[in-house]
Amino acid sequence: MTLIEIQRKAKDKQLPLLQRQQTISARADEVLHPEDIILVFGEEEAVERLALNYELEFKHFNTEQIKKHFLSSRFGLTEILIVPNSDYENQTLIDVHFREKYQCNVLAINRNGEYIQADVGTERLKPGDAILIHGEWENIERISSDLQDVIVIGSTSEDGSPVNSRAKHGLPWESLL
Repeated sequence: MTLIEIQRKAKDKQLPLLQRQQTISARADEVLHPEDIILVFGEEEAVERLALNYELEFKHFNTEQIKKHFLSSRFGLTEILIVPNSDYENQTLIDVHFREKYQCNVLAINRNGEYIQADVGTERLKPGDAILIHGEWENIERISSDLQDVIVIGSTSEDGSPVNSRAKHGLPWESLL
């Protein structure tokens, strides 16, 4: 399961009695506060177990609401491919400090047509692995500049259309969102 974003009430600096909703891109060391609303990505059973174990209110969203969280002017999706002889080969995402380095979340790995969603951080990467990533556009751009280890195959814009994509269509991960 991956924590994608946190919506937190924040006091308005100019009008302290007013509160506004702040969206935070989740980091590995982020501390949750009471009344935070968290968006997690994972298998439904694991998400339900998290809600039950920590006495969280579980809220279902429809597909369009979910897509709005994943795709916006601030956040997007991209797909990268691990190339042969990459420094990432035979390493885990934890080993290469992927989340810390790029401030992006890995949602799934596609290996030979099979989706890996559980424990993606501990999965040893192999050449040809396609990795679905969510993050702020500026952080996705940083990944794009690291072409010695990965190739960015495509990104998806707010309306679901490909952006700067080498592919002729959107990302093939629709069934996961």
